[in-house]
Amino acid sequence: MIVKNKIKAIVCGTTFGQFYCEALTLLSDEIEFVGILSTGSERSKRCAANYGVNSYTSIDELEDDIQLACVAVRSGVLGGNGTELAEALLERGINVIQEQPVHYKDAERCIRAAKKNKVLYRIGDLYEFLPNIKCFIESAKAICSISKPIYLDIGGASQVTYPLVRILSEALPSMRPFEIKQVGRDSHPFDAVSASIGGVTALMQIQNEVAPDDPDNFMHYLHRITIITEQGRLCLEDTTGGVMWYGKMFVPVHDANTTIHADSSTDTSMSLPQHIRLYESKENSFFEVFKAQWIPAIAEDISCMLKLCREENKAEAGSYYTKTVYSAKVWQQLTAELGFPELIQASNNEESDVTKTIKDLQKKYIGESL
Repeated sequence: MIVKNKIKAIVCGTTFGQFYCEALTLLSDEIEFVGILSTGSERSKRCAANYGVNSYTSIDELEDDIQLACVAVRSGVLGGNGTELAEALLERGINVIQEQPVHYKDAERCIRAAKKNKVLYRIGDLYEFLPNIKCFIESAKAICSISKPIYLDIGGASQVTYPLVRILSEALPSMRPFEIKQVGRDSHPFDAVSASIGGVTALMQIQNEVAPDDPDNFMHYLHRITIITEQGRLCLEDTTGGVMWYGKMFVPVHDANTTIHADSSTDTSMSLPQHIRLYESKENSFFEVFKAQWIPAIAEDISCMLKLCREENKAEAGSYYTKTVYSAKVWQQLTAELGFPELIQASNNEESDVTKTIKDLQKKYIGESL
C-alpha cells in the first residue's frame, strides 16, 4: 500500500501506548490520530476522551480508511497478545508498528502477513532515535572505520536487551557471528555474559531481575556501552547520558637527556586531548526526558515507517526486515542463555537523601553556578 496523503492512525494499548498517543500529536501534519483500540478499561476510555478520539474494543469496529496502527501491547514473548493483534491488523491491510521486544518467529510471521497484504511491518524502538544514541551510533561507525574495535564492555537490564542489541547492530561494523561463550551468575545483581560479537570479544553485564508487580521499574540502568579500539575508547555513559571519546595514553620514549619540561609539550602524541566530549547530557528530570526526548524519538521512528510506506521501496524494506529478524534472533539467544529473571521485591524508598548528598558534592566540586 502506497501512502501519499495524510493518513489515519490508531494506538493499541494505553500503558506505554500513551507515549505513542503523544508522538502522534507531534505528527499532526502527516497523521490524523483517530482512535484507541483497547480492552475497554476506564483508563483507555479516559485516554480516548482526553485526545478527542474514538474508543474501539474490537478490530471489527475499525473504519476501512485507517492505514497505520501503533501496537503498544505486550507481545507473546512477554505473555501478551500484541503479536496476534499486530498480525490481525496486517491482515486487515493496515501498516503496523509494534513495540519491542518481539520473538523472531513472531516477527517473521508478521512480515509474511505484511508482504501478503502489501503493507509494512516495523518493530518500534525509540532508543536508537534518542539524540545521544544517534550521536553514539554515528561516532562508532566513523571511529570503527579507522580504528579497529578490539573489546566491548556492555551493560544493560534484561527488560531492554532488545534495544541494546539494536543499538549494537547499528553501531558496530558487524554483529555476525554472535556467540555466547559463558554466563556467570555469581555477580549479583548482574549476570556476566562473555560473548563474541562480530569477532570482537565482549563482556555483557545484564541485570536479570524483575519486580513482578512493577516490571518496568527498578533497573539500575538501561544501557551503557564502551567500544575499545586500537586508539582509544568510545563510551555511551547511559541511555540518557553523554558520549565521550578517551584517547589511549602514550608516554614517548626519549634519550637520557630528555626532560618532560623541555620536550613533551611539543611532542605530537603528548599534545593530543586526553578526552573529547561528543554529546553533552543535560541534568533533566525523568519527566523532562520522557517529554523532550522519548516522545520525539517515537515520533521519528513512526516517521521512518511513513517514509517507507510512501516510497514503497521493496529493497529498503527487505533490508530492514533482514536486520530486524537477525536482531530478534540475537535477542532471543541472549535471553535464552540468561534464563528467567530473578524475582525481586518492589521498593519505593525515597531517594531524597541521596539526591541531597549528590547535590552537595556537585556544589563542592563544580560550583554554585550549577
